[in-house]
Amino acid sequence: MTVPSNEATPRRARRGSALWLVVLSTLFLAGPTPGDVGGCGGTLANTSLPGNPDEQQYDYFEQGFCANMCLRLRTCGVLCLSLQGAGADCLNDSQQAYQQCLRGQLRPSIFGSNQCPHSCGNYGARYAGASEQDVQVCGHAINALSCDAIADVIRQPPGECLAVCVP
Repeated sequence: MTVPSNEATPRRARRGSALWLVVLSTLFLAGPTPGDVGGCGGTLANTSLPGNPDEQQYDYFEQGFCANMCLRLRTCGVLCLSLQGAGADCLNDSQQAYQQCLRGQLRPSIFGSNQCPHSCGNYGARYAGASEQDVQVCGHAINALSCDAIADVIRQPPGECLAVCVP
């Protein structure tokens, strides 16, 4: 009685594994990227912020810089400590504390200012226009800051946040 040779089985197994690798790679590479992470165009890069340039500038800083700075302070657990006049009843995760942060009740002894900037003029520059993608890029840069570095974010913002400002 002869035992069938299994020489073809390893070859088929390797071929099958390689085929699955190609299929999965193709699906991954051909699939859409959320928010156009690849940077090859997409709708966010082409979508300007609505309104006139002054409104756009305010919205850019409000949505990209300030909102993310306040959320980062919350994530770090220091939102209430960052606010002027925050009482013992201040809750780090409260909407009220977040609104106070957005609306200019920061402690200048920590941030060098009592409010989040809403203008390129705060950095000796002028606004050149922004897209929705610029808002997200700035937000990601602020969220990437360490909890120690967030205190300097107003004095020294990430370069990604000032990319819409020109001298």
